[in-house]
Amino acid sequence: MRHRTKIILIIALAIIACITAGMLYQFSGMKKTPEYSLDIIKTAVKQHDLTTFEKHFDLETFYSQAFDDVIAPTLQQPNTNGISDFLAGIMSGVKQNFVSSMVEQTKRYVETGSMDSDNKVPSQVLAKKFTALTDFYASTYKTVDHAKIEGNIAYLDVTVRQNQIDQDFKMQIKMRKLSDDTWSVVQITNIQQFLASLAKAKEAKLAELNLPIAKEIKTKLAIENSKFEHQKDSRYGASYAFLYKPSITFKAEKQVAEFVGQLTVYNKNSEKIFVQKFIIPGPFQKGSTINYNFSWPLNPFIPSEKELINSPDGDLKLKEEILFVRFTDGSELKLLENIPGTK
Repeated sequence: MRHRTKIILIIALAIIACITAGMLYQFSGMKKTPEYSLDIIKTAVKQHDLTTFEKHFDLETFYSQAFDDVIAPTLQQPNTNGISDFLAGIMSGVKQNFVSSMVEQTKRYVETGSMDSDNKVPSQVLAKKFTALTDFYASTYKTVDHAKIEGNIAYLDVTVRQNQIDQDFKMQIKMRKLSDDTWSVVQITNIQQFLASLAKAKEAKLAELNLPIAKEIKTKLAIENSKFEHQKDSRYGASYAFLYKPSITFKAEKQVAEFVGQLTVYNKNSEKIFVQKFIIPGPFQKGSTINYNFSWPLNPFIPSEKELINSPDGDLKLKEEILFVRFTDGSELKLLENIPGTK
């Protein structure tokens, strides 16, 4: 009986050993997956572990590629098949400043959990704009939806949460295998599509937040009977302008001291192609209506303005807003410019 019990115990221990070995092997294998490396990055950010973060996130390569994908196309001269050696040299310097700025800003964020910076030198301008555009620091990695490994390169479909607007977005991440068989992030391959979706969602959220403020402003100040037209003056060569003629009625019981308006023009595909603000000082007589004539020059060498020049009036849609009103008693009404919590 004792012999039988001993055999059963040995078998049970053997089974446990096999299961444990299998679990250890599986865990070891999991540590080598791209998904596991993303979890390492997530933990490193939470624990402010810069060394681990830098191992699994190639900041130089990542921001160099982001510059090429997002920034460079906006800096290149339109209607050219290439870039001159002179311009290429300038672009190289701008790119290095951008990459260096973003790398330092990201390191500071990982170490401190804050993205505040006192560095306001001109080389930081593109970095600050890119930070505002992407809001990476306000996003949280959630899940990997799909992963594909091709040799030493992996492509992951990832869901991230944009916390300020409380909405999920899809991101395609490229990773490179390291010498210890873990992985490092090197690129977002769909960054242009990601940014377009993010910008559209942020604009919709901001419009939602501003809706009650805009309604109140309209009870004080109203844009009425507006007209617009293109103008071409060929007397001194081809020059173009966009003319906007609104009537503003001052409905408030309090006297308006000044106001700021904005005109946004969309093409037939509802894409924003032209934006102009107008700042009008007062004071203005209560109950009065004033007609205004605004004229803004258009540059046919700027793609969006060229599109505006060539678009028939019937294809254009205008959005007219009063962004800010200040009254003579010092009180104000103002639309939000950014979603609360956005740096």
